[in-house]
Amino acid sequence: MLKLLIVVAVVFAIALGFHRLKDTSGEVTLTLADTAYAVDLTIAVIALLGLILVTMGLIWFAQELIRAPARIAFGWRRRNLEQGRAAVSQGLIAVAAGDLRGAERAMLEASRRTPDQPLARLLEAQTAQLKGDRAAARQVFQRMTEDPQTRIAGLRGLYVEAEREGEGEAARLIADKAREESPSSPWAARALLRHQTAVADWDGALRTLSGAADGRLLDKRTARRHRAVILTAQALDREDRDPDAARHAALEAHELATDLVSAAVVAGRLLSRQGDIRRATRLLETTWKTAPHPEIADAYLHVRAGDSASDRLKRAETLLRLRPHAEESRLALARAAIDARDFARAREALHPVLTSHPTQKALFLMAELEERESGNRGRSREWLARAARAPRDAVWTADGVILDAWAPASPVTGRIDTVEWKVPVAELEPPRFEIDAAELAPAPLPEPEAEPDAAIGNDPAEYLIVGMP
Repeated sequence: MLKLLIVVAVVFAIALGFHRLKDTSGEVTLTLADTAYAVDLTIAVIALLGLILVTMGLIWFAQELIRAPARIAFGWRRRNLEQGRAAVSQGLIAVAAGDLRGAERAMLEASRRTPDQPLARLLEAQTAQLKGDRAAARQVFQRMTEDPQTRIAGLRGLYVEAEREGEGEAARLIADKAREESPSSPWAARALLRHQTAVADWDGALRTLSGAADGRLLDKRTARRHRAVILTAQALDREDRDPDAARHAALEAHELATDLVSAAVVAGRLLSRQGDIRRATRLLETTWKTAPHPEIADAYLHVRAGDSASDRLKRAETLLRLRPHAEESRLALARAAIDARDFARAREALHPVLTSHPTQKALFLMAELEERESGNRGRSREWLARAARAPRDAVWTADGVILDAWAPASPVTGRIDTVEWKVPVAELEPPRFEIDAAELAPAPLPEPEAEPDAAIGNDPAEYLIVGMP
């Protein structure tokens, strides 16, 4: 609206000016070479305005003529850029779909249209990877590291290629460089931490973890847990050669994660060696309340060197009081009772386990109980035969791999805190069987004149009672 008013005002002013000029009499005299030319004032003004307009038009035309090459070049560049971006989009879609031919066509088009664009280089590298040309992919990633815009992406590509080729040290160096270039890069921190853990560089792993936590690449809970895991691994590594440093690391790990079994075990063991039995006992009891585990039970029962079997049995009773419904409490009690030759207490402890969830460990204990209590090897062999078919007990496992002992990271992926205490996946649905309570009764002592297997007898009905179902 304002522009319209301005235009109307200008037109009105021009019209008013010409009207006043028409009513004004006069002439303009122009002298050239002693010759005077008289021109009417109105015509002179119109001619002057026309000359100004023509001059302005010539100037505009000259400017447009000068700018034309640049505008044409800009138009071509813009067109190439648009077509190059379209080619990159098509190429990335083709790579994701596994279409090698489509990816190569798009890559060539993008390289021709926009050779210096970061996405075009990325498409070239991914196309080389899809084709299986690792050398070409590395060359592209190497060129990407020379451009500040694509340096981190290039380093990540080189890292992936080094990992695929099994070049662990090269991959670690690349991850370290990427971490220095971009401290806020999550993949670089994770990769560096994984490699430091793999080579037992615990101090370096702790520094990397601290930097990741400070940069908020990890939440506080995860950072605390990972620190506890690394400290536990450090304590296990230094337990024999530097027990003081190992004890400090294990105690800090236990404070960070009281449910971390291995931290409690190594801390309790080191405190016990130091002679601080009371503190070791409290520490192991704390973890047992949240994570009843056979390694905790073993460390707790043997917390004081030289204790008698009766002393260990008393400690096992304490574990049962702390976690009365835990299966491991009863298994630990049965183990201690057998060692103390309190066979009735061992049988009582095993009864709920064998009637509800008979695992290999419980059946092995029952076989040992039968042999040590009465010397009846026949019944012992029956329990051993059942153990061969029984569900497996929980073990340390990570990504489907069974481990002999706890580890800070998975041996498959290298991820921290992925080792779990659980039944292997392949054993989740094993053949099941039931145990009659009558079978848990003590076997009668063999007569002196009886054969070694006379306790079993030759009656088929009797075999059905004590034998395998």
